[in-house]
Amino acid sequence: MKSFKLVAAASLLAAAVWMAWPAPGSKPGGDRTQDLPASDKHANHVPPVTGNTRFATRPADPAGAPQAVNTSQDASRQDVIGKLQELAVTYDPAQLPVIRPYLMNADPAIRAAAVNAMVILGDAAAAPMLRDAARLLASPDEAKTCLRQAAYLELPPVSSEELAAKADGTATK
Repeated sequence: MKSFKLVAAASLLAAAVWMAWPAPGSKPGGDRTQDLPASDKHANHVPPVTGNTRFATRPADPAGAPQAVNTSQDASRQDVIGKLQELAVTYDPAQLPVIRPYLMNADPAIRAAAVNAMVILGDAAAAPMLRDAARLLASPDEAKTCLRQAAYLELPPVSSEELAAKADGTATK
């Protein structure tokens, strides 16, 4: 029994050291995946390789294999996300039909950016679009996020006077 406890303690210590040890190219004391996009944080994720493109290599994953990254695909993803952010800060409901097709994009990062853009835009007309997208999405987590954000967009507005009255405890029912 003593040897089992010793082996278990050694295993825990080794795991703790491995978790604390910085990956090549990462900041000391940081999370090994903090510099990766959200879609690349899974150890088994390898971006698809298509066409004649240039590749960059990222630090090795925990298994030791380097991950190839399609730089042109990442640049195009960032361009689309930037476009969605620009559309969102116009606060113009006429931009909703422009954002809507991105809710069903093949890239999960772009889908998330489209949902975020609709929420930032802040118009309740986006709620039915988010609900439609939730019905068609394969990921239950993404569908729940869309439904949650749709419900948020349909909340009635609250004035600053109402908020101040609730904070003071003088709100009447």
